[in-house]
Amino acid sequence: MKDKIPLPKENLPFIQFATKLREGGFNISPEQTQNFIAAISLLGPKSIYDIYRASHAIFGPQPDRRSEFDIIFKLIFLGETLLPSMEETNEDIESIFEKNANLNLIDPEEVNESGGKASGDEKISERHFSQFDEDYQIRNFKRKIVTLFPRRKSRRLYSSKRGKILHLQKLLKESIKGAGEFGNHNYKARREKKRRVVLMIDVSGSMKDLTSIYIKFANAFVQHCDQFEVFTLGTRLTRITNAIKNRNQMKALSDTSKFVRDWDGGTRLGDSLSNFLSSTRYVGFCRGSILIILSDGLERGEFTLMTKSIQKLSKLCRRMVWLSPLVSSKEENPKTGAMMSILPYISYFGSASNIYNLCNEILSFMKRKPQ
Repeated sequence: MKDKIPLPKENLPFIQFATKLREGGFNISPEQTQNFIAAISLLGPKSIYDIYRASHAIFGPQPDRRSEFDIIFKLIFLGETLLPSMEETNEDIESIFEKNANLNLIDPEEVNESGGKASGDEKISERHFSQFDEDYQIRNFKRKIVTLFPRRKSRRLYSSKRGKILHLQKLLKESIKGAGEFGNHNYKARREKKRRVVLMIDVSGSMKDLTSIYIKFANAFVQHCDQFEVFTLGTRLTRITNAIKNRNQMKALSDTSKFVRDWDGGTRLGDSLSNFLSSTRYVGFCRGSILIILSDGLERGEFTLMTKSIQKLSKLCRRMVWLSPLVSSKEENPKTGAMMSILPYISYFGSASNIYNLCNEILSFMKRKPQ
C-alpha cells in the first residue's frame, strides 16, 4: 500500500479552516477549498485582512451566519496553534464561540483598504468581493459557455447530405444534366441557432450587495448570445438590453445606471412580473426562451400575484431558472412562503450567493439535456 503524500505545511491552516467550517455546519465543497488556496497563492496577501476577504469571496457565508464564520476564521488564523478536532474535545461549536467571544474587532472606518500596512485585525460589518475574483470567474465562465449554449431548430433550411426533406431544386438540375438520371440524393436540413435568453435581475434594497456583480455578469453573458434580453425588477420593470450589451464594461455599467431609477428600493416582484406579461413585445421575448431570474424572492405582503405571474411565465418559456443569494447550494430549499409557492413552476433552482456560485450554477444548468 502506497504511503500518502504529505501536504505542504503552508497549506495546513487553510485546509484546517475549511474543515472547521464544515464541522460547524457550513456547506463547503472540496473545490471551494482548492480555489481558496489557489486564490491566496495568486493574490500574495500583505495582511491577514486580505486572507479574510478572500475567504468571504470564495466560501460566501450566509448573512445570518457571518459571525460564526468570522469566529472560526479567528480561531484558525489568529491563534497560536491549530485547534484540535471537535470529536476529541467533546465540545460543540457554540461552546467554542463563547470561549472566544472576547476577541476584539476593529471599526469599519479604521480598515486600511490600500493594504499599505500589515495588520492582524479584521471587521465583520461588510462583505467584499475582490476584483481579481470577479474578473477570473467571469473570464472562466465566458470561456466555457461558448460550447454549452442551448440551441434550437431554426425554420431556415440548408443543403445537407442527410435529412428527411428532399432538395427538389438540386434534384431537377441533376436530372437535366444527366438526361433524366438522378445522382446523389440531396436533402435539406434545419439550421440550429442559439436560444434566446431572458435575464431578470432584482435590484431591490435586499439585493444591493450583489447587484453590481449581477450586472457585470449580464454584460459578459450578452456577448456570447445572439438573442438576449435583460430586465431589472424592483418597484418597477426596466429593460436595460441596449445599455448592457456594450462591450466596454465601464460604459455598459454607466449606461445601465442611467436607465434604472429604482436602485436599492422596495420589492414589488409581483407587479413587475405582471407588467412584463402585460406587454405583447416582452411576452414575445419570453416565448421559447431560457428565463433566468436572479432574486431572493422576498416579496412583501400578499404574493398571489407573483405566483400567478411565474405560473404564466413557466408556460411561455422553454425552461425557467431561479438563482437566489439566500441559499448556499442548490440542495437547500427556499424557506419563504413566496418561494415555496413558485417552486413547482421552476425548472432549476440554485444559489447565487457569490460570483463563483452564480457562474457554476448557470454552467451546470446549461449542461443538462434537453434544452
